[in-house]
Amino acid sequence: MLGLMASYNQVLGVSDPTSTQTVWAAQYSGVSPQQVMLRTLPYVWVVAIGGVVTSAVLYL
Repeated sequence: MLGLMASYNQVLGVSDPTSTQTVWAAQYSGVSPQQVMLRTLPYVWVVAIGGVVTSAVLYL
């Protein structure tokens, strides 16, 4: 169960367009927070799916 929650937090921690660090980094780099989300979301999904699969395999 912990692996599932950690995987979920990866998506929110990195790709959330409303988090303060994402907004600041986006403004510093001259892009919108939505562009940051769209660029990072596919990579974070891969990491999250890997965490879910790993958690499921270790649980069984």
